[in-house]
This record gives sequence, structure tokens and C-alpha cells, in this order.
Amino acid sequence: MTGVVPNMEEPRATYDFTATSNAGAILILPEGATLSKLEDKQKLEELRQHATKHALQWCRYARRDSLYLVTAAYKTKAWTLGSFYDGSPGGKILVHKQSCDGAAVYRWRYQFNVDDQQGPGNNCDVNQTVLIKGFKITVRWDWFPVIERTERSERWFARVRAPLWLIRKFRKWLSQTKIEYFPARNLSQPLHPLDVINRVLLDKNPDTQVVITHDNDWIEMLDNLKGLSHEDLMQEGRLREFMENEYTWDLDSEHSNCSIGVHILCF
Repeated sequence: MTGVVPNMEEPRATYDFTATSNAGAILILPEGATLSKLEDKQKLEELRQHATKHALQWCRYARRDSLYLVTAAYKTKAWTLGSFYDGSPGGKILVHKQSCDGAAVYRWRYQFNVDDQQGPGNNCDVNQTVLIKGFKITVRWDWFPVIERTERSERWFARVRAPLWLIRKFRKWLSQTKIEYFPARNLSQPLHPLDVINRVLLDKNPDTQVVITHDNDWIEMLDNLKGLSHEDLMQEGRLREFMENEYTWDLDSEHSNCSIGVHILCF
């Protein structure tokens, strides 16, 4: 998507923003949102313990090195979202709300590249999830390939048992299929603060297999007013320094795990 320079002679924008950094995101909720969450702290801790007990089995079953256990969700009827990673501080971003065939449409105008999306414009139900909170479960990479090796022989056996005519038909279809390659954007930075936190915990505790953290952990890091900024959450070096200075590791002999403070758990 190419940038569009705002035309100041257009009708006044419904929403008017000015970028303060080179990267950022804007989420607009025209009708607000509702929050559904697990509020009972005891139940939340019980869920954490349950995840601790079964994390390895869950990752093995899902064949993934990370999972997200949702404990809260924000839902809305309508939304529009814009994000940028190569912007310019001081650049203007204008959003115009218009009507098209009875549905709301949001037109974005900007001075640099912005990727924008929107939900259904004529939705009557609160069924659009725009934000979730929960536990992030991360498996150590040098353990995760063990899952792949144990599963690989079973998948090969399933392929051998496939009918010969089906294999030939698939190979013929594949030879006639045009495959286009679209290189993905080089995202050198992780997409979530817990990705950085979990990697730091795995590096600091080489004997651990899995790390479990909650979104409340990084939110509380910002709330403690000790110099950690939003940008620091995505910088591994700064976050590592902060955690080493402000948090301590305690070993849990029952599960051979370690915890940082009273919230972050790895085992």
C-alpha cells in the first residue's frame, strides 16, 4: 500500500492523529468495547497451576513451540486498525468515517505507509474480538524438535499407506499448479512483550523447558514507574537489564521450575 498525502481541503476528518515515533498502531473503536475476563485471583492462579502441569503435553499435542491461554477478551461491534513501522514523527494520519450502502467505511489518509483494516461495517452483534489477555506458554527450542522427531515416523507411515492412484493424481495436479512466492516482511522484532520476556527467562535459566507468563506481568512492569518505557518492552537488551535489576529468580523444587517475583513462572 502506498502512502497518500492528506488533502487539507477535504472535509474535516472524523479522527485526526499525529505520529510521535517511527512505528506505532492506532485502534479505533467507534462504539466502545466490552470486557469479559476471569477476575477471581484464586481461579486465575489455579488456571496457572493447571497450565504449569500440562504445558508440555499441550505443546506436544498442538505441535507448536508456544501457546496462548486466554483469560480476558475485549469485544466490540465495529473497529478499524492502522499500523506502521517506517513512519515519520510529526506525520499526519487522518481517518474519515463514511457510509456506503448503509455500512460504515473508514478511509485512511496518511503521509507515510500505513496498513489499515476494518471490521464489518453493518454489524449488530458484539462479536469482534480486538484484544485478548492471558498466559503465554513458550517451549525451549532445543526441546521442541524432539516432538517433531517422534511424530515424523507416524506421518511418513500415513503417507505410505495412501493409495497409489491418489499419489499420482496429486503429483499431476502439483506439476500443473503455478506457485507464486511472496516474501514476508522482515520482522526483526518480536510481536509481543511476552515474547521478549519469555526468551530472556529461557536464556537466564538454561535448565528450564517451558516458560509461562501473563500479560499482567509486563503491564505491571510499566506501572512500577522505575524507568521502563513502552519502547523498552520490545528491546531485549533493555528489558533483560531491567529484569536483572528489579526481579529475582526462585527455584521451585517440586517442578524444577523458577519464578520471578510472584507472577512469572518457568519450569
